[in-house]
Amino acid sequence: MRKQFLLSSVLMCGLPWSIIAEESAELSAAVVFSNMGLSISNVQPVNYGSLTFEQNSSGGYLALNMATGEAMDVSSGYTPVANTSSLGNITVTSTVGEVIDISCDVSNTVLALAGNPSVTISVYDANHFVPLSSSIGAGDPRRDGNCTAVSASYTSAGSDDVQIGGFLVLPPGNQVQPGFYSTSHTGGSPILFTFTYQ
Repeated sequence: MRKQFLLSSVLMCGLPWSIIAEESAELSAAVVFSNMGLSISNVQPVNYGSLTFEQNSSGGYLALNMATGEAMDVSSGYTPVANTSSLGNITVTSTVGEVIDISCDVSNTVLALAGNPSVTISVYDANHFVPLSSSIGAGDPRRDGNCTAVSASYTSAGSDDVQIGGFLVLPPGNQVQPGFYSTSHTGGSPILFTFTYQ
């Protein structure tokens, strides 16, 4: 018997105050702006979509494809339901020509089951990608980075969308409870993104 559950990840953008113009925002919360001309808006959550699975599904990695926004099984044995997932997004507005560093942290990021905060799914990594309207740092034709190893810098076009995907580590099918999982549920913890002027 196939079971189904939904996964969603809320982004939290952290840009702490310092001498080098940073700002903070949490999804569905107010943004604090400095006078340095760096702001964030249009924060959209990462949505891993609906998945079906069997009790004998092995568990493992599930990825959100940065090119299509579709969830894809890497090694989990789970089946993504078509057209139910989407990339996250953060719009970064700054002075044209400024170099912006992107970093992120998923070390504490988990999706919690609605109504049962002790049942969680780990976020293994998150990818970020700046579309071609901006100029990524020299030598990086992929125009992307991730939270566990590769940070990225880009030259601002004035208003730039940073698209966000990621990887989940799913438990074996006999260890997961069907239901709706999200970082916004009690017991969940969001992805932290930081945008900094160089």
